[in-house]
Amino acid sequence: MASRRTTTTLRPKCEIVVLVSVSDLLQRLLIPRHMTVDSAGAPALLLTVECKCCGEFIRTRVDKANDLQDVYAQDDRPCGYVLTKEIVGARCRNIVHITIQFDEHRRPRDIQVEGGHLVHLECTD
Repeated sequence: MASRRTTTTLRPKCEIVVLVSVSDLLQRLLIPRHMTVDSAGAPALLLTVECKCCGEFIRTRVDKANDLQDVYAQDDRPCGYVLTKEIVGARCRNIVHITIQFDEHRRPRDIQVEGGHLVHLECTD
């Protein structure tokens, strides 16, 4: 008796349906590709620091609308803002401490970096 081999090729039937809302479509058209959706609306600072231990360049983003703390004068009126941020890279466990003083218009006045040094600062207002 001869055995018969039968091979059946199955073709998967796939239908891909993409539903895009109007707001998503507008964001994709109007927002440049290098900006993420969460960073497109708010003014921000883009910081690059270099770790003093391993030399790694670490990039971080500061949202100027939400990440800053108010600084008040003695008569309880706001006189500026402050940011305190701690950054750890991927190579070592060194913590880079950043403290930035801002004026009442959220412009950087004084920058202090411990555990590394500031390489680049960019404002996206």
